[in-house]
This record gives sequence, C-alpha cells and structure tokens, in this order.
Amino acid sequence: AEVSEYIGKAITAAKKMEDMVDAVRKQLSRQENKALFSINDEIAQVLEVLSHKAQKSGVVMRFFSRQEIKTYGDAVKFNQVALNLAANAIDAYRDKENADARTVTMSLAQEGNAIIFEVKDKGAGISEENKPKLFEPFFTTKKEGYGIGIGLSIVKRIIEKDFGGSVEVISK
Repeated sequence: AEVSEYIGKAITAAKKMEDMVDAVRKQLSRQENKALFSINDEIAQVLEVLSHKAQKSGVVMRFFSRQEIKTYGDAVKFNQVALNLAANAIDAYRDKENADARTVTMSLAQEGNAIIFEVKDKGAGISEENKPKLFEPFFTTKKEGYGIGIGLSIVKRIIEKDFGGSVEVISK
C-alpha cells in the first residue's frame, strides 16, 4: 500500500512537470492557458510534490483555508508561484539549528475581490539589507549549489503581470 502511494505521488509529480514544460513551451510561443481553476487544488498538488523534500528536511507542511477559492488565470503559473514559495520556505531551515520549529504554513483567504495567499516559515529570516534585492533576477542568499536566484523574480512577475496582484515580504 505504501509503495502504491509513492507511485501515485510520483505520477502526480511527473504530470505536474509535464504541465510545467507545456506551460514553458506556450510562454515561449506567447500562448496562455487561462481558465477558472481552484487555488486550493493547486496548493494541494504543491504539497504532494514537495512532501518528500519536506520530510527529508524534517519540515512539517500545513495548509489552511476556510473555503475553496477559484480564480481565472493560468493554473500552471500559479502552481509555479506556490511551488517556489513553499520550496524556499523549506530551504529557510537548511542552516537553522532549531529542529523543533520546522513548520511551513500556507494559508489562503478571500477578502472581497482580493485573494490572500501566505507562506510562513520560522527559518533564519532575511536581513533588511537583502529585502530590496530579493526579487532581482539571480540574487540569492542560498549557498552555492542550492539555488540560482530566479524563483522569486519569477514569482513577482507572475503575480503582478498575470494575476494583477502584489508580493510582500515580512521577516523577523
């Protein structure tokens, strides 16, 4: 039963990768795949894709939403946003000694016409001097070999250009 579960997760992850490759192809040809989609479903898929990475890092992933929230846009692009943010939150624990508080919490809410998606971790945090650079292409605070610094710039571009939203960083 456990093997079947892992095979199912691998198939889901492979399908998501296939969708992402298709999305990149469409982006290169300037086509978009916009439709009404469930943000909750996309976040659930991200949780599945990252479950092994989280478990390997000793991180507990949590997702809270009071309701199912749907929006119009490219589901693959939103999935890319959620995947980048959640993976970065897991990575925030890479150099942190405290193993007790290794939790990544994602929450989703709707307030009027605004959809609020938050990803929180209790990792090392971002220094004030690095905050303005976070969304610059190729800026990274990760050790060499752990990232090239394009994830957050892509997140910002997708949220602003494709979904008409904004991205905010709060670090303590």
